Amino acid sequence: MKGSKEARHGLDAEKLVIEYLEKNLDEINECLREIDIIFSPIKKVEKPQKKEKKRIKCDIILQGTDNSSLCISLKTVTNASFHHLDRRWLDEWRRILNMPTDVYDIFRESILRVANNSKEVFIKEHHQKRIKEFIQSKFEDILKEIFEGGEEDVKVLAIFDRKNKPNKIYFFNIDQVICFFKQQEISFSNKGILKIGKFITLQRKGGNGSHIKKNKCDLNHPGNQLQFKFKPLEFVKYVENNKDKLKDSLKYCCLIVT
Repeated sequence: MKGSKEARHGLDAEKLVIEYLEKNLDEINECLREIDIIFSPIKKVEKPQKKEKKRIKCDIILQGTDNSSLCISLKTVTNASFHHLDRRWLDEWRRILNMPTDVYDIFRESILRVANNSKEVFIKEHHQKRIKEFIQSKFEDILKEIFEGGEEDVKVLAIFDRKNKPNKIYFFNIDQVICFFKQQEISFSNKGILKIGKFITLQRKGGNGSHIKKNKCDLNHPGNQLQFKFKPLEFVKYVENNKDKLKDSLKYCCLIVT
């Protein structure tokens, strides 16, 4: 199964990155300074403990010499252009964003329409203005949720490029990433998929596998979650190509994994 394969790749990447960081503490300390994160010297690198509360966005924990901690959200790229960023039920977004009934109904109808026929448009043209207005009104809250998930110690976005040689890890300050996307245009594709700039999309998750017993037109079918998808390599390439323009607002640090 595709999801299980991606999960295995993610776990393998986490292990590899942790081993690399453990051997290169000075380099990661310098990286944090380069992306404007103030943190004590690192003494330990580890995965979140199972006994901790459930962590969704935190993949790697850095422990400082003063016993402070900082979390890294890791996105590993192998072959796929898009990368899963966030998925959750419409009802959860309704609660988090205090979503008005008309907006909830538009999303609900859109999800079920595409569930019934994958060739259908997601957000219909006559609803796009209302959805855009709502997303704009909650833009920062949405971006914080999809990058941080309410986990206050998640401060670093790491993009691990395993597709190209040599493999590289790019580190970003998540606050700066959120500020960058807040400035991006909200638009819609021809299929009605919501786009945040060139690198993030929002759509029905999809996946109507026969192993799932619920009817695909049931809102509680797993394929009917809302999913934000991200193009990490395209994002990295854009930042690299515009580093002079972005040098004060979106800094990054790159380490070559050997």
